[in-house]
Amino acid sequence: MIISQMLHKEVFGSLVACSSIGEMIRHELSHGADATSIGKLLTTLDANLRLAMQIVRELSERQFPPVLKVFGLNAALQQLVRSISEEFTGSLVLNINGDEPKFDLARRLNLFHLMEAVLRHCVRHARTSWVEVTCRASPESLEITVEARSLLLGSRLEVMRTATGGTRVALRVFPPVPTPS
Repeated sequence: MIISQMLHKEVFGSLVACSSIGEMIRHELSHGADATSIGKLLTTLDANLRLAMQIVRELSERQFPPVLKVFGLNAALQQLVRSISEEFTGSLVLNINGDEPKFDLARRLNLFHLMEAVLRHCVRHARTSWVEVTCRASPESLEITVEARSLLLGSRLEVMRTATGGTRVALRVFPPVPTPS
């Protein structure tokens, strides 16, 4: 499930439930409810709040994996590949050579999300049978290569230098070409 769906369905749904239970508690109190019935409603409210907090924690960890902050990009990529491999019927291989350069946290996070998007795109297609990621690192640079074996991957990743000295990464996705019947 993508993040926007989880925010809408799971988090918002949990908060609506909490709000409804709060209204039920106010209603019960205004009509002289006993401590037992209020206690049951408070227990239900507490359970829904804890569920909402757990969902928000999971969402924030997906956006900013703790392993990335503590152990770096290589460890985060290893964890990502393990996670994606559970959902992928093909072969997903990660090769890491060398220690990553000393990137600041924002750069590591951006690299991680870029790699996550590329890998999820590669394995999303039913005809992808094999994906290999190779990270070659030195104190001065990091090179990440992604190779995928797929009949209909339908995309192209372009990395270019900009006029201002920055980098532009473009992932172009093409609709599937209809096969003649």
